[in-house]
Amino acid sequence: MISGIVNSALEAVIRLELRGPSDHARVFDAVIDTGFTDYLTLPTSIIEDLCLPVEGATRVTLGGDIPSVARVCMAEIIWNNQSRHIPILEMSGVPLVGMSLLRGHHLHIHAVEGGDVAIR
Repeated sequence: MISGIVNSALEAVIRLELRGPSDHARVFDAVIDTGFTDYLTLPTSIIEDLCLPVEGATRVTLGGDIPSVARVCMAEIIWNNQSRHIPILEMSGVPLVGMSLLRGHHLHIHAVEGGDVAIR
């Protein structure tokens, strides 16, 4: 099970661990975004810190139907105590967890400040 907490902005936040190609690891908080259909977004600073290689680019549609292009990297995530390789979109702002990463899981959010977040 993956657990987290609801912050004061009523965002469901979980802690993630990623590893780059040289096994350099970084732990950080990410917000669950049920409107995001891909796996994970990361800001440039975390991508550079992990030395993630850019694999290409993809078209994305941001909130408000704004078209954009995002660079795509691959990284190893520790998800529910297992290693998985996932695509990551380079986007500014806080890291976002998308629905593709949650596929096949049950998500529970007690939507009050300090409420529990559980992914099973």
